[in-house]
Amino acid sequence: MRVRKSTLRIVFLISMLMLRAVDGYCAERSPEQFVRDFYQWYFEKDVGDNVPLNSDEIYEYLFKPLVKDIREDRTGVSYFKKVGMESAEWRTVAPVVKASIDLGDGIYLVPVALVLKSRMIDVVVVVKKKEEGMRITAIFDTYPLLW
Repeated sequence: MRVRKSTLRIVFLISMLMLRAVDGYCAERSPEQFVRDFYQWYFEKDVGDNVPLNSDEIYEYLFKPLVKDIREDRTGVSYFKKVGMESAEWRTVAPVVKASIDLGDGIYLVPVALVLKSRMIDVVVVVKKKEEGMRITAIFDTYPLLW
């Protein structure tokens, strides 16, 4: 009976270690999944008077200098949506994340289409992998590229 309890404990400990290893492996997200997670978090938080940019959770997605620059910006244009006007239409936004382009040195370009009922806004998200994990370094509007 005593041997059986010891064996069960060992099996339990090994299974817990294996689960932690799998969890650590799954924690490594692709640039596409990282950007998808960011926009999902952003649009869930961007409701009513709630401003995701003022939340400390933003540091899980953006580097601190970028957050500081965006908070000080007074242009009236949403940095993450690249629009100046807000409307109820944004409640139905569907971000479509496309395949990333690896530039090397842990830098990726991730195209995103923000699909609304009446239009689509294309942006390019620049992601950098560092020791502390992946973070967004910039978001660019593709509109100037159309000319």
